Amino acid sequence: MHRLKLLIVDDHKDARIALFERLSIETDMEVKEIPASAPESLAEAMSKKPDVVLLDVKTTQGDGLKLCSELVDHYPDIKIMILTSCASPKELQKVQTSGAAGYLFKDLEIEDLLTTIRLISEKKYSDGH
Repeated sequence: MHRLKLLIVDDHKDARIALFERLSIETDMEVKEIPASAPESLAEAMSKKPDVVLLDVKTTQGDGLKLCSELVDHYPDIKIMILTSCASPKELQKVQTSGAAGYLFKDLEIEDLLTTIRLISEKKYSDGH
């Protein structure tokens, strides 16, 4: 059985740890690393090539949407989901043009997050864009 490789990029330590701990118990998922900054994330993607990246829209050392575009340019097979706690219509429009597979609000129920991750990896997910 193929285990999905996940990369979590979030500058909020508690959010990263909570996602890491919860996703790590899934038998079909492998969380490789939990970097906190855009440069670390790009380097991690280059070395580990995850299947799915859960990317905070805002990172400590950079713009998550810029990082998303860079990842999509360098690694078009990696599926990226933007995580956000709140988003303006303008920000959501930027997400749609960043190359991300979609976006999720951070208060999403864990079962919905798990379903979305699995659908993205199978290329069966669409959030309407």
